[in-house]
Amino acid sequence: MIRARLADSGIDPDRRLVYQVHLLRLYLAFDDIPAAEGIVDGIGLDLTRRPVLDLSDYQQTAVKLARTLTRAGTALDKPEWVDRGLDILRKLAGRGGLNQYLDSSAEQTLVRELIELDRLAEAEEVLFAGLERFLKRLNNPLAIDGMAGYWQYAEYLPLLVEVYHKSGRYADIVRLTERIAFWQYGGLLATLEKGFVDIEFGYHIAHALYKTGQTEKATEILKHLILRDGGYDPAYEGLVKIIGPGIIPWLDQVYATDHFEERPLIWKAHLLAQEKQWEAARSVIEQAIAIDPSDGEQGQGRRMRAYAVLAVIHQALGDAEQAAFYEDVVKAIRQAEQADELYTAGLVTRAVREYESALDRFADAYCIQSRAAVYQESLGNTAAAEKHLRRAYELMPSSFGQMESHCFGCEKAFATLNRQQIA
Repeated sequence: MIRARLADSGIDPDRRLVYQVHLLRLYLAFDDIPAAEGIVDGIGLDLTRRPVLDLSDYQQTAVKLARTLTRAGTALDKPEWVDRGLDILRKLAGRGGLNQYLDSSAEQTLVRELIELDRLAEAEEVLFAGLERFLKRLNNPLAIDGMAGYWQYAEYLPLLVEVYHKSGRYADIVRLTERIAFWQYGGLLATLEKGFVDIEFGYHIAHALYKTGQTEKATEILKHLILRDGGYDPAYEGLVKIIGPGIIPWLDQVYATDHFEERPLIWKAHLLAQEKQWEAARSVIEQAIAIDPSDGEQGQGRRMRAYAVLAVIHQALGDAEQAAFYEDVVKAIRQAEQADELYTAGLVTRAVREYESALDRFADAYCIQSRAAVYQESLGNTAAAEKHLRRAYELMPSSFGQMESHCFGCEKAFATLNRQQIA
């Protein structure tokens, strides 16, 4: 049906783009890359024919197309797709004229894609251009968004800090904190405490302070971050680097305030293992795993940290077989995270293959079982989906531990009547 509509020479250009994007994502999902290439070659964007204030819907579709091209192009090693996606975003950025809301969606997407691609100098250039436009708006009485431009300013500066963080330009981050009033040390602590800024932004500043020798300030900020979000691993890692085993009493205090948060225990066990207190470390890490066996609420690269610690402990205690088992658990989760990247790029069939391969390594990961089920279902493979769903539901009672929200949210494991009936 979509192909038939695209064959209609009289179709509205807006609808044509929508259908092309849908068809592209279908071909990518079913791994028909030659057909996807044909769609990409046939896509054309005409931004010049439109009045500035009529861009919103068209722009949203174009941004979706651009993200698909950059993500799929990266996964498929097609740099020409990546460049095409970035070019679309560059053309869209700044098209909003007096209305900053039409600028920032494309421009921030462009910056985030450039950061993801490690093209940090280009990201910095785009951010400076956006900030320059913001400053011009402040002096333009005709700007229809008025002082709402501050929203863009507040979004772009933390992105600039992220670029500097990934570039290792820690002194530049510190200089920014010294020049922006509400980022200065005392004001920043209050801002973090009230939750007015993103926690990752606070970490970037703390890390920059640590790297430039201001360890006391870095330590206090990292502690603020943990008290705000007890599951934020980078802050624990930073404190462990700065203080070492001396942070254990403070970790005990943090755990005492919330017995449903396992991260203080995991990092305590990590430190005890570094001190070669193997039995004490094993006791603490088993306590952490009892709270949350699946580690589902952590981000990419941080899940299953407890099992990585447990593998080290078993290896030290001479149980190589158990150590290898827990190492495989962690490897399976990392492989599933790579599958997540393929899914985000629209390559659903390839993602499912990676999930299946990860399950060959560790079949008792309910989170991988549930993802494989949901994505098999999206491809129309209902029998395979049901098999994975049944196994996921069997594993859930023992996997959830004392606290679990992962599968009730982003995994959508209970989202349909059919899934509920299987459960």
